[in-house]
Amino acid sequence: MTAVGDQQPSTAALKAYKALHRKGKLTLRVNAAPNITLTEAQKGAQSAVKRLLTLRKRYETGGLRARPGIRVRSTGELFQDGVLQAPAHTASLLAPYFDDQGHATTDSGPVPYWPDPTLRDLLVRLVKAGFSPQVHAIGDRAVRATLDDYAAVRRQAGKRPRLAIAHAELVDPADYGRFKSLDVTPVMSFQWGKPAPDSIEGAKVFMGPERFDRMEPEGRLQDAGARIAFGSDWPVDALNEFFALEVGVTRRNEAGSGYAGRLNSDPGLTRKEAFRAITTHSSYEMGTERRTGSLERGKLADYIVLAKDPMTVPATAISETKVLRTVVGGRTVYRR
Repeated sequence: MTAVGDQQPSTAALKAYKALHRKGKLTLRVNAAPNITLTEAQKGAQSAVKRLLTLRKRYETGGLRARPGIRVRSTGELFQDGVLQAPAHTASLLAPYFDDQGHATTDSGPVPYWPDPTLRDLLVRLVKAGFSPQVHAIGDRAVRATLDDYAAVRRQAGKRPRLAIAHAELVDPADYGRFKSLDVTPVMSFQWGKPAPDSIEGAKVFMGPERFDRMEPEGRLQDAGARIAFGSDWPVDALNEFFALEVGVTRRNEAGSGYAGRLNSDPGLTRKEAFRAITTHSSYEMGTERRTGSLERGKLADYIVLAKDPMTVPATAISETKVLRTVVGGRTVYRR
């Protein structure tokens, strides 16, 4: 890794990053994204934004340059809902969940956590203060509500702000094209797009066949023109980027997992699309694409050297990719 977007970093983490930077031992670029809770925003959106500005002043280390530093330009996930999986069923859906026998219920999960106009007001204040918001929305109702809020942000703040939705695990087909039209980046965890306990036992029967077929819609969003960025969801998941990239392409679990076949009919991503998601598109989401994210003249020398070309090995071998060397700002920070 040459850069990370650290969601909801603690004060201790920010102090640690700053101490490493001061000692010249910070070996990757940190894009810190402090959190704002609903309770804090309801007490006063302007004071919440002011707190983030204070953190920016305290912990940022200046502009992008060869030496890795710290930026505070994004927000941690603003949670609109929870998770799709049973028994929680806290994702906000447009239609009710099914029970464990596949029968319809009356439970559609919670309404989106952030009421309007609280979220819209906060989002507008954030982007005007120079922050790029990211909203956690997993169910199709939460995704739609967030896109509606972002449409209001575009009307009030224009095209420039970077807007993102984390996860977007279930999106109504009517909303696929809105990611492109509103220029909203879906930040997706590719490793979830496979048959596994969370998708089969935890969700399949409770979603019903139609919704299960559109869970984890990376391929469909890509086909609709969305700019997809990869998000690891660490530390909830292991930090295993090459396995995640493999799943993004194959939609399959690893051999020996006990889960065979593809997750559903979503086409998945091409290798080029998957690797762009973790490089150029992630740099765009973090607001650093002019200096990082691709190998071009005039950009910073952030790159990795691999033992084999993941674009030519069998797709099921992408997860076996080995890194030989990591370079940040022209300086080798890791060698195998």
